[in-house]
Amino acid sequence: MASITVRLSDEDHKLLQLYCLMTGKSQNAVLTELLHAELDRTMPGKRQAVANRSAAGFWQAIGISSPGADAGDDEWARQVIADLGDDADRSAA
Repeated sequence: MASITVRLSDEDHKLLQLYCLMTGKSQNAVLTELLHAELDRTMPGKRQAVANRSAAGFWQAIGISSPGADAGDDEWARQVIADLGDDADRSAA
């Protein structure tokens, strides 16, 4: 599971803390729900396409029809999906 740092204004952080107290949810749960809702709204179906980690899912996620059954293309797509989780490695470089 990846982790990120979120920078909020002091006011937004206080509002988030109040919201968490009112709802009994953690800050992580609230931010994750908001992120999921926005991603699902702007990119419907993409979460499932990426989650299945298949080459066809990759092509579907980026909105391109699959180039065919070429094994090299499938392996490339799988590698791109696998590398999506490596943001920390790239930012440290």
